[in-house]
Amino acid sequence: MQQNEYASALDVIRKAELSGEPTSELLVWEARLLQLGDEGTPEEVEEILRRAIKLEPGFVEAHVELGWFLLNVQDSASLAQDAFRQALKLQVETNSEIVLGLLKCSQEISPDRVGSGLRDELIQSLVDSKSIKEGLED
Repeated sequence: MQQNEYASALDVIRKAELSGEPTSELLVWEARLLQLGDEGTPEEVEEILRRAIKLEPGFVEAHVELGWFLLNVQDSASLAQDAFRQALKLQVETNSEIVLGLLKCSQEISPDRVGSGLRDELIQSLVDSKSIKEGLED
């Protein structure tokens, strides 16, 4: 995207905000566009991300976005760590529900397959080890 496309997308988001209460997802996109288009101040971006979290505390993506912002823009690893930990806590709850649901489905479909092997396989599928390794090498 070019600068004017970021500005156009930002205009659409701001018009949507004027028509009513913005969603957390919309606020996260606004913060991203402000950064990508070099239009917002770091303080403005952080305030928008914190508004997104206040509006919907369980929105994992807002916590993750705040974490990356605090780490890479504000250079505050300790504050970023708090945001990432909160995102992980929320995601663990969701992932636990997903794994439990899949295990219950398997229990009904093929009771003989449900066991620690399937459980371990599902738990290992919760993260992409390759992308984590590559990200740490950057």
